[in-house]
Amino acid sequence: MNWIKVIVFKGGKEWSSGAVQTTGAPAQLILQSDRTTIARDGRDLAFVTVIVADGAGRRVPVASNLVHFSVNVPGTLVAVANGDPTDLDAFHADRYRAFHGQCLAIVRSPKGSAGKTVLTAESDGLSPGSVSIETR
Repeated sequence: MNWIKVIVFKGGKEWSSGAVQTTGAPAQLILQSDRTTIARDGRDLAFVTVIVADGAGRRVPVASNLVHFSVNVPGTLVAVANGDPTDLDAFHADRYRAFHGQCLAIVRSPKGSAGKTVLTAESDGLSPGSVSIETR
């Protein structure tokens, strides 16, 4: 891996700096939910970011892997997206292509349902990822 470091000078003195490391090939999917618990009112949502990462867990910014989603009962997959303004795929699908190494899945539980919802994401050649969301 290579490091790229930028140093910004202001008035002849170092003012700021930053560094990034290049990534390896896509190897795994990492799921991060904005919450671990949702209400069982049928309206509460969990937003899950899916990251296409290399073996060290770094997001691969050039990755555009097709990600397949599955969710167990009581949860339902409401929508998927990737932030690409030129992508015309339907949001109500069980698969979506990553954009800049990421995509999003939105999960909810039907009204009155309780239990643990597990969202799983898979993509050919990558280790799958999953996240648990409790409905109370």
